[in-house]
Amino acid sequence: TEKYGSIESLIEELSRIRRVRKTIVENELTVLKSHSLAYKTVQELNLKISYWSVGRRGIVETLLYKNNPFTVVLDTTKPNAEGVKINIIILNKDKYILTIDEPYKVVKTLKFGEPFIHESFNFTIYYNDSLNNNYPKKFYFVINNFTALANHYQNALKVELNDERGSIANLSLTGKNPLLITDYLNKLCEVYIRNNLEEKNKTSENTIKFIDEQLKNIIDSLNSAGLRLQNFRTANRVINLTSEGNILFQRMEQLQSQKAMLELNKRYFDYL
Repeated sequence: TEKYGSIESLIEELSRIRRVRKTIVENELTVLKSHSLAYKTVQELNLKISYWSVGRRGIVETLLYKNNPFTVVLDTTKPNAEGVKINIIILNKDKYILTIDEPYKVVKTLKFGEPFIHESFNFTIYYNDSLNNNYPKKFYFVINNFTALANHYQNALKVELNDERGSIANLSLTGKNPLLITDYLNKLCEVYIRNNLEEKNKTSENTIKFIDEQLKNIIDSLNSAGLRLQNFRTANRVINLTSEGNILFQRMEQLQSQKAMLELNKRYFDYL
């Protein structure tokens, strides 16, 4: 109460602090739900290809993650249409049938490791030797668009505060594969923390750069002022100033110091 003058002013100050904290937390929640963060996350998880297995009756579909029986390697120097369902029937460890529906109308038997070349697709499929011998097996894969995939995860992510103080946030996500969801949330937090550190480092570097520039200007100004004073004394044959002159000189230094501080503040606000 001594610091704030009264209980009312103390309560008002605490309310202000809560409002500021709430604003900061809300801003951070917005960052966690941002498209840019989701985009970096799907990029770093390398989710360019989605792999799916198809049940015997062609009804049940399972999203595969880190246990896909084959790997698709894109030729990034050539076209690869995104968002298209590309069907795979594995005949054995050596061959598979590739089919793509209209408008592409592709039906072709290829060997694993053999490049598939098409005006809209250019990739090679490698067998991972993770299947049993009960062939044939049906699968399909989709070449994802990172922007669309980031939109999906951005919309699916839920971020909620779990306490009144707003210091802890719960992130939740639902999807077809628990392992993929876990990896996504972990990577999202990793990218979020790294981005914060990068922003702080960038701010620190810019601040140091700004201060260095101002110190250089101040040193140059001091050197220039010292030289002018020396020239004045030499020209007027003045070695020691009178008492009145000293007072005026000190006052001039004070005013110049205040002016320099105001100019520094102005340059800092311009910089911001």
